[in-house]
This record gives sequence, C-alpha cells and structure tokens, in this order.
Amino acid sequence: MARIEQLILTDDFDGSEAVETIAFSVDGSDYLIELNAENAATLRQALRPFIEAGCRVPRLVTAHGTWPSTPHPVRRKAAVRARTGRVRAWARLTGVRVANRGVISAKVFALYDEAMAQDST
Repeated sequence: MARIEQLILTDDFDGSEAVETIAFSVDGSDYLIELNAENAATLRQALRPFIEAGCRVPRLVTAHGTWPSTPHPVRRKAAVRARTGRVRAWARLTGVRVANRGVISAKVFALYDEAMAQDST
C-alpha cells in the first residue's frame, strides 16, 4: 500500500496558501509564522531598517536546542565594530582618508554623523 501525505501551509496573516515559515524573536520570545511570498516580503521590508541598525547575535547550537551564546556587552562590541565598518566604507566612498585598520579619528566620525543627519532630512 502506498501513502502520500501532503502538507499545506496556511498564511497566518491573511489565510491564503503560505509558501514559507519565518522565525523571529522579539523581547526574548521566539515566534514562527507561515506566510505567502507577498506577506513574507512585506515583513522583511518592514523589519529591514531595524535589522540594519541592530547586530546579529550568534547562537550556540547544541543537542538540546539553541540559545544566545553571548551576553549583552558583546552585542555592544559588535555594534561598535559594525558602525566602524560603515564609517570606513562611507569615508572611502566620499574621499576621506582613513586607515584600513586601527582607530578612526573623532573628526571622521563627526563628518560621518553630519552626513547621515543631512541624508535623513
């Protein structure tokens, strides 16, 4: 006897047929949501500014599940490194001289902050 089982996902947002499951976390709680392609794109677009401003937290995977492997101070270091990388990239694009490694001067950070403030207005 042959048996075929079919799993049909339903979009948790609008009830249409879903094509993927997206996992996300907010305020220490993990969530799964099944979405169609359009709703998945809408969710990702809505979260993009927050994802770009935040930093990714590494997760430790074990036989018993996953959990964040590092406390908050490491997140801060990662955020500082990410900002430094953005400042270096901006400086190179705009012709401001900056070393590939090491300390970036406060003047370069001030120029970057001023340029970002002008871009946002």
